[in-house]
Amino acid sequence: MKRKNQNKANVFSNLFAGLAASVGVFGTWAIIAIIFLGDLYFFYLGFKFDSPWMIAMSFLIWPLVGPLGAWCFVFGVPLWMMNMLG
Repeated sequence: MKRKNQNKANVFSNLFAGLAASVGVFGTWAIIAIIFLGDLYFFYLGFKFDSPWMIAMSFLIWPLVGPLGAWCFVFGVPLWMMNMLG
């Protein structure tokens, strides 16, 4: 049985699919790392502000406070958060 030659378009589509998959995998791990490190920073802020609510939130709703902690690390703590949790 003869094998057909590979089409060039098929090679490029396979290359694009591989690159897209790699970007998806690395992007997912980057988001997981941002959430994890942001939650750790939020936990640290809970001790720094002496706020038991922040410490409890870092354990209970970590998917929500992880990005908030990352935001606080990069841009500083927002005033509304200090007034609400402080």
